Amino acid sequence: MKSKGARPRVRRRGAACEEYVLEWVYWDGAPLVSCRAPR
Repeated sequence: MKSKGARPRVRRRGAACEEYVLEWVYWDGAPLVSCRAPR
């Protein structure tokens, strides 16, 4: 189920996962960033 205020944002700078950032903005206004890259 998707929320009305839910805005999915995908940032892609390269084919590498470290450059691949998935940002999901919830109606709460809290950005969720998930990435499988070692810091």
